[in-house]
Amino acid sequence: MKKERNEKEEWWHNKKRVPLSSARTPIALHFHLDFGGRNSRVRRHAQVIIVVVMFMLFGFPPQEVTAHKPLEANEGKNNNFQSALVIPDPKISWAVYQSLEPASPALFYKFNARTSQELYVQLSIPQLANLKDFMPRLALIGPNVSTSIVSASRFANIVGNAPDFPKPTDPHYGMINLSYKKQEGISPQSFYEPFTQTSYWTRQEFRARIPSDGQYFLAVYVSDLDELRGNSKFTLAVGEIEDFKPVDYFTTLPLAWIKTKLFFGDYISVSAAILIPISIVAVLLAVRRAYRKN
Repeated sequence: MKKERNEKEEWWHNKKRVPLSSARTPIALHFHLDFGGRNSRVRRHAQVIIVVVMFMLFGFPPQEVTAHKPLEANEGKNNNFQSALVIPDPKISWAVYQSLEPASPALFYKFNARTSQELYVQLSIPQLANLKDFMPRLALIGPNVSTSIVSASRFANIVGNAPDFPKPTDPHYGMINLSYKKQEGISPQSFYEPFTQTSYWTRQEFRARIPSDGQYFLAVYVSDLDELRGNSKFTLAVGEIEDFKPVDYFTTLPLAWIKTKLFFGDYISVSAAILIPISIVAVLLAVRRAYRKN
């Protein structure tokens, strides 16, 4: 009994000394596995299995999680000014994943902003074979909007009112249209998003200074249905401030990862993400049974 008590006291002492992580990852998971000393073979096998499974889950270096907050779309129903999808705060980093279709060749988004507030918007296309030449247009509509409010832009031809887009009914509302500026002989610029392990082609990107208090609209659209490439997917990102609460790392971000993979048609990764945790539980239960038998 005294020896067993000493072993427990030593285990608790070691457990209390497990340090908090000094890594830069927002979430650090530490655990202590004790399979006892009576069966070293079981302990060795358990450790090997757990290391393999953990490597399958986290087989990349720890890193700061940076990602846009996903904005839930309503399946193409935001196809006019009245049904525009609400962006709660355009300063926060949001991303919406949608597709243009023959029934919805234009999709709309709305937000409220104040005078002199900076607006950041980026349009990108998933790196899927049939979408390499997909170049939808981007529009900003709102009170006193004109090309003069744009402070910086990339890959964009910027004009005022375009003939291929419905003009707003409010006479105080102006509009700018941004089409993709394709560079002849140069492949489209792409970027890799490490959190979801997905790649995109960059399209129009701009910054603007809001001219007046009021409600503003963004629109992603094509002027000709022939421009659609089957399932014409795009990602619209708005804002730059990352605003994640601790609970988001267990709810919002895992769901965002799964939805992004499905958006890319990567069903293998989603299946693995579901099966691996089930495998971990099965392994731990098997180890526990083996430990009790011995």
